[in-house]
Amino acid sequence: MDGLRWMTIIVVAMLGGGLAVSALIALAVLFIGHVATRLFNNDEHE
Repeated sequence: MDGLRWMTIIVVAMLGGGLAVSALIALAVLFIGHVATRLFNNDEHE
């Protein structure tokens, strides 16, 4: 039973970490895309 409990904790931690990493990657992509569009728009206006 003790091993099963540790397995559950590890699986939950992995899932939580995966979700956190996915959220960080999504935020980074959105931020980079936002900055890129602003730079391109500024270049076009000038």
